[in-house]
Amino acid sequence: SVASRGDHAASVFAGLKGQLSSPFRGKVIVPFGNLEDPVTKLKSFSPGITIKGRPRADVTLVASGTVAYTGNLRGYGNFVIINHDNQYYTTYAGLGDVVVTEGQHLPTGAKLASSGDDGVVKFELRNGHEPLDPVTWIRIESF
Repeated sequence: SVASRGDHAASVFAGLKGQLSSPFRGKVIVPFGNLEDPVTKLKSFSPGITIKGRPRADVTLVASGTVAYTGNLRGYGNFVIINHDNQYYTTYAGLGDVVVTEGQHLPTGAKLASSGDDGVVKFELRNGHEPLDPVTWIRIESF
């Protein structure tokens, strides 16, 4: 049935938890989850992680998928969304030159873009609309 095929496909990405390679080499400067500004005490929620690395370095796909969207979002700069199994989605933002196009199916590790001039990339991982902590999905040594 279609449902069982879908469940199997979704479990392929789910089975990669803890095995994904980092989309961008660098240091996580903003973690996932509830944050509090040390000065203003304002609370916020970070739906992903922010990685600081080298400017204009490769940003790569953490797992095979299809490019669902490329564009520019205010506050996020150049932005790419990848659809994995119609259930899990990864987003890559703060990008410099994007080298992929919508509808393209790409293998794990394919180059999506380069980082911008500031070397800061925002990465999110979602199950449907629910944000997940990418750090729990990525092999630590790959940062």
